[in-house]
Amino acid sequence: MHHRSRTWVRRRLRSLALWELANIPLQFVIWFSLIGFPVTAPNLTGFALFAILLVQGAAYWTAKLRQPARSPLPGFADGSTVPLTVNDR
Repeated sequence: MHHRSRTWVRRRLRSLALWELANIPLQFVIWFSLIGFPVTAPNLTGFALFAILLVQGAAYWTAKLRQPARSPLPGFADGSTVPLTVNDR
């Protein structure tokens, strides 16, 4: 499969979203079981904030997955780009 095909990109975005969510219980087990951090209110609050960031990341990848495909810019159908310049004032 070509690594820039629409199918490959959709599969990649879907896997990124799923892995973000899968990391929540995985990280809980790592921090509170394997490493042995105590399950206290401050630790759970910090973990909840961390989990919110992972959920936000999964929502981002899901939104990117649902984003309609963009067509090339008018006049640049061949995919060429225009160099950016900075105007000095």
